Amino acid sequence: MKELQEKILEFIDDETEDEENPFEELKLYLDDFGIQEVQNGFIQFLQFLVKVANNPHRSPGFFTKIQQLLLLFKDQIKQTLSNSRILRIFISNKPLLFFLIKEEIYIPDRNLVYTLNNDKYKISKYFQYFYPEFNSFYDKKMKEEVEEQYKELISYGIDAFNKQREEGENDLTICSMIRNDSIDDFITYINEKSIKLNGTIDPSIYESNNYLMTKNPSLIEYSAFFGSLQILKFLSLSK
Repeated sequence: MKELQEKILEFIDDETEDEENPFEELKLYLDDFGIQEVQNGFIQFLQFLVKVANNPHRSPGFFTKIQQLLLLFKDQIKQTLSNSRILRIFISNKPLLFFLIKEEIYIPDRNLVYTLNNDKYKISKYFQYFYPEFNSFYDKKMKEEVEEQYKELISYGIDAFNKQREEGENDLTICSMIRNDSIDDFITYINEKSIKLNGTIDPSIYESNNYLMTKNPSLIEYSAFFGSLQILKFLSLSK
């Protein structure tokens, strides 16, 4: 399992333009490994993918690569795991759960409301995030509580909302500039908006990285996390 995990991480971290060959190589390795036949191995494999999705800094195409791996086992997941088990495995990562719903690997049912009805998921606004998919299971009171916030989320259109859900990153303009290390745009923006350089990043419903969700990182911490060296240097020199 350790060797398998290392190969998965190599595939996800590979930033070369030739995406086809690394995926085909990993696919062959998975075929030879026979992950479905290892006792508890398939569950461990899926749990590992979720842990990877939840934690490290994401390179370009990060979620696409994890989705490729999940699609390899689409039938296996549907045939061997119950709806409730799929939810338990993937519930900690909103973009992956959204992907599973789109691919009809996970079919929302009434049980999910009971699962989400605790403070952890309420704080992370799961009911608002998944309103289009889950609202048919909400009672009248819950719909009234959630609907207004959902309308705010789709104020820029449902397509923009879905794109943000797929990306799983903080949607603030300044966060996008930092992730892309757009130093000129960043300096212009902070001057125009009078943003304090020792300030923190406001939370976002779209954020899906465990580290960034459990704290409000400062601008320099957010820059360091994403390896944005130009902005990091600017903030450091600015004391």
